Amino acid sequence: MKRHVLLIVFLACALAACGKKRVVTQPDLPPLQPPPPPERVIAPPEPVETGGAEPQKPPEQERAPRNPAGSRPKPAVTEPPKPVEPPPPAPPAVAEPPKQLETAEAKKQGEEAKKLIDSAYADKKRVTPGTLTRDAREQYDAALRFITQAEQALNDNPSLALRLAKNAATIMAALVNR
Repeated sequence: MKRHVLLIVFLACALAACGKKRVVTQPDLPPLQPPPPPERVIAPPEPVETGGAEPQKPPEQERAPRNPAGSRPKPAVTEPPKPVEPPPPAPPAVAEPPKQLETAEAKKQGEEAKKLIDSAYADKKRVTPGTLTRDAREQYDAALRFITQAEQALNDNPSLALRLAKNAATIMAALVNR
């Protein structure tokens, strides 16, 4: 009996919820309009210099009255403008990266990196690249690049060389165990 009452109450609630009509509409929004384009200011074109091939005439030159004696007046001599030479470019500043100070920690890291590089080379001799899968071959190539980079970084940055050597040794050890 309790089940029937619960079922009737449930159906009544479900039907009451479905029976209401609610129209859901979106509010009318004004249409979006892009802002007007900015005003464009056009500068008048500048006169182009011909490089002094022809002497430039002064603007608005008035004619002088003729000389009654018949001799011609000498025209005013104007010098053509000298071309403006750009200043010579400054030589590029070659700054060498600062050398790290040799500390006991740097020497220790360098020695540890050398040991790891040697270990990676030893593991490399035990790996046959021809038998590796494609993914393993990519790992092998990555380890070789880590070894090369670690050797290059030994003198300049021992901490970087140590990280690279650790990566190379880890990868080569994993390839040997396959």
